[in-house]
Amino acid sequence: MIQNAPTETGWHLRGIRRLCVSHDDVEVVQQCIEKVAVFCGLQLTRVPRVKDIEHEVDATS
Repeated sequence: MIQNAPTETGWHLRGIRRLCVSHDDVEVVQQCIEKVAVFCGLQLTRVPRVKDIEHEVDATS
């Protein structure tokens, strides 16, 4: 995510949601990563949010 890679970030977001980590908890993790990016002088402008990939998560599998 810190590399501003949208496809790979989507994979990781879906993966952590499929491990039954709550939507809210994943959002907090993403916000922490964004804070690290700001500290490093980077902008994450291309990465999806959890809400953007939620429809792709099948929690029953």
